[in-house]
Amino acid sequence: MRIKENLTDTRTVSQIQEIVKPHEYTRVDRLIDVIFTASEDLQAGEDTTEGREVDETDSASQTQASRVNYHEACVARRSAHLGLPLIKQGRSAYTNADQTTRVLCIVSKEYQKTGLVRYWYAFHSAQKEFLDEGAKSFIAFGCGSPEDIVLIPSGQFQRHLPDMRTTESDGRFYWHVEIFKKGNRFLLNEPTAAGIDVTQFMVT
Repeated sequence: MRIKENLTDTRTVSQIQEIVKPHEYTRVDRLIDVIFTASEDLQAGEDTTEGREVDETDSASQTQASRVNYHEACVARRSAHLGLPLIKQGRSAYTNADQTTRVLCIVSKEYQKTGLVRYWYAFHSAQKEFLDEGAKSFIAFGCGSPEDIVLIPSGQFQRHLPDMRTTESDGRFYWHVEIFKKGNRFLLNEPTAAGIDVTQFMVT
């Protein structure tokens, strides 16, 4: 259960469950593959945890950055907002009982950079696949605290992925998602007029 709750790729859980079922023969190679995949996933989570940008060039922000964990408070608020209970499926993945509705919760601490309030997130390809498998899917971005949550339908968010920076290293791939707070507005990608205003998706 502890491993499940810290995995990014929920498919790894199904693979582990399949391995531990009784079989007439032992599939050592398959077992090794699954163990390696799970280990890589857990390590990736430590390297690119939400709210800690590992390639951040701003040394002040890098010093401030630390693991942020207010997922449960975010889940409670978004569950009430959507009007359905959510079941944890992984480190940041949640579904309703029949898994037709899928929600990804990723959080960031607040970065002060050149006079701007900024939030940074890693959005992984495995998380994208998890959302794509739901009839309804949403991404909840925790902006500094559970009080500020941007809940965006997955389809509307994903249309902006081509405009985001990406990182691919050691077989891992993720997008760099940035949200900027400007007054009472929340802007995706850019703090300027070119930014996508996502204030309408704030959970109230």
